[in-house]
Amino acid sequence: MTTAAPFPERAFDDEPWPAYVIDAGGIIVRVNWAWDREAQAAGGPRSGEVLGTRWLDWIHGDELRAWHADLLARLLGSPYAPGQGGVVQTCECNTSMRYRVFTMRFSPLTTHRVREPSGVLVITTLIAEGLIEAHYRVGVPDPARYRDAQGVLRQCSGCRRVHVPGVEPPSWEIAPALVATPVPDVSHGICELCWERYYSGLARRARAKGRT
Repeated sequence: MTTAAPFPERAFDDEPWPAYVIDAGGIIVRVNWAWDREAQAAGGPRSGEVLGTRWLDWIHGDELRAWHADLLARLLGSPYAPGQGGVVQTCECNTSMRYRVFTMRFSPLTTHRVREPSGVLVITTLIAEGLIEAHYRVGVPDPARYRDAQGVLRQCSGCRRVHVPGVEPPSWEIAPALVATPVPDVSHGICELCWERYYSGLARRARAKGRT
């Protein structure tokens, strides 16, 4: 499948970091060769699993999914001159052992003749990496430590830390065993640190723009 509007084919194919195209309906319609390289390294889904699927379905947690749905709607909902209207978002995508920070560059696909975006090009670039314990407190592998009174374990969709219930101020820990092997009854949300560090700024700018 291809998008309706052209985009730099050679740059897309030669891009050393994972790149993909979301069409106007929110479907992933193209990925480059680097996608599978990164998926193999991080244990993520391969290209054959994501092509033809809804981009938002791969985002865990209602809060983060709603944030990205709003972003996609704004990127696709306005006319832009070619090269304009892009957004760069920083986020974490940690593994059980590695702290990893990426930038995601969202670029609306337009032409000089057609200013209404036919899709969005996304390029994901690794900008920081290190041992997970150098950045976050590492917890115990016992899921019982993290389950609330209803038996639910709450995990951050960003950094993948898990919430320690009944502790004030709110406490979150990386539990490598629970990241490497997901357990049942997990609720995904956004921890206070990830929201403030990665998402609140863009949300504030969007609200301010809406008031002007």
